[in-house]
Amino acid sequence: MEAGDVMATLELDDPTRIKRATEYKDPLPIMRQPTVPGDRLNQKLQDSVTVLNNILNGYVGAALAFNDRVDRAIAEMRSVLHDPQLPLLELDELFAVLGARIPRSLSVCFIIIITIIIIIILIDSDRIGSN
Repeated sequence: MEAGDVMATLELDDPTRIKRATEYKDPLPIMRQPTVPGDRLNQKLQDSVTVLNNILNGYVGAALAFNDRVDRAIAEMRSVLHDPQLPLLELDELFAVLGARIPRSLSVCFIIIITIIIIIILIDSDRIGSN
């Protein structure tokens, strides 16, 4: 069998009931991002990584906005990566998915550990802020 060979034929009972496809001539709508960017640090990091991956994969819009988009994505990523709460937010996101799938006792242990880490970070940030 070759490309373009007829594999089968079909004889219709009433060929007049077939609706023929027509070429779409209207302009296509402007595409927007498929997701709404979040406000949490881990979501901002994911958005920045997605933007940079898309740019590296060759998906670039207007050439004039290219440098601006790269600069904004890198600046956003740098500011997010320097925040000490980022690992906790990522852990919280993972725990939101896994929390219902693990035993209750293990879930409670994770919550206690996360709470202790948050307290340590808050105490540490207060100490740094007072210096």
